[in-house]
Amino acid sequence: MVTDPLSSFIVGLKNAAVVRKEFFSFPYSRLILELSDVLRREGYLSSVSKRGKKGPRFIELKLARKNGENLIHGAKRLSSPSRRQYLKANKIYPLPSGGIMIISTTKGLLTGQEVRRERLGGEPLCAFW
Repeated sequence: MVTDPLSSFIVGLKNAAVVRKEFFSFPYSRLILELSDVLRREGYLSSVSKRGKKGPRFIELKLARKNGENLIHGAKRLSSPSRRQYLKANKIYPLPSGGIMIISTTKGLLTGQEVRRERLGGEPLCAFW
């Protein structure tokens, strides 16, 4: 039984990118679908689709590539269920590696750049580079 599906998703996506898979599928949840949409909007995924109506439902992702190389090189879970972190807008800085930080706010999941622009705070969920 998976107790933290978000961590499993992040690790699975990172591993799929490392072994140069083109597609990655994961069991459906609204949080995972919204996170996938943010990654697609930022260019790390080329497509996101929901599969299955009855029985098991899955999210199928197609990883974006540039020159045959996946754009996801690494990922990290920032706030975990056992130790939640919350940051104010002025404490959210760009990642030194040039990646994105995904933050859960009252307006949904946003990137660190969008959070700073809208002057919101929230829980940093993960970072991708």
